[in-house]
Amino acid sequence: MQQRGVLFFLLTLSTVGAFLSTSLTIRQSAALNAKKPGKKSSGGFGAAPKAVVPPKFDGKATIERHMKAYNALQKGPEFSCDVYVNADGSEKFWFVGKSVLDESLACYPTTSAGVQKRIILEHAKLLQREVRMAKTLTLWTAPANSEVSVAQHQQALTQVSTVSDEDLMARALAGPLVGFEPEQYLNGNLGFYVKLQPDGKIPIGSEVNAQIVSPQELDQMSAAGRLGADVEYVKAEDGDAELKKIQPTPKAAIPTKGNTGVTR
Repeated sequence: MQQRGVLFFLLTLSTVGAFLSTSLTIRQSAALNAKKPGKKSSGGFGAAPKAVVPPKFDGKATIERHMKAYNALQKGPEFSCDVYVNADGSEKFWFVGKSVLDESLACYPTTSAGVQKRIILEHAKLLQREVRMAKTLTLWTAPANSEVSVAQHQQALTQVSTVSDEDLMARALAGPLVGFEPEQYLNGNLGFYVKLQPDGKIPIGSEVNAQIVSPQELDQMSAAGRLGADVEYVKAEDGDAELKKIQPTPKAAIPTKGNTGVTR
């Protein structure tokens, strides 16, 4: 009976020793793995989904990618907006293009301008020296295809807020689910700006009404000296949606009281 007790005691000690040895080996292995630089834990059940990484800004290539996205995403004015840039200390708000977003983002169209802020500002610097030399630039929007109303001081501008949702930014740029149609100066045109108050509001009493005429009539008025030396006039592109409602191939002569400068 005594021998059995001794044998049982020895077996017990052997089992405990094996357990302690195994436990120590496991702990040492875990400690070594934790110290290895660059060691990544394997994803498994419950692992966090990989974050969407937006592409890096690559100058012209990025702008061209967003130009293609604009054409692909353009579905209506409710998903797009006109974009303006203002240099700090200047009363001029330069029209620099149009921005659009995919409806899947479920945001206001102005958010597309905020997401593409870097792209839009870089393009704006290429257009105007005043913008390029400015220390601080702000981004502004107006409803889609509202250039004529803005030029007549009938439509104010809204400043674009910073987009703080990093996940939204990443998803929108990775698609891209936003697009930009940059303003381009052709045939010697120097661009379009509107003079507004620092907050984008319209100065009281500055609203004007456009005189819509054909290109031929506008040329005749200019040749006859009927445009007046004390006002500026606007030539609007044929593609402006608002003018197309009035004439199939319109041009606009807008007395701006010096509040708008357009050579389009």
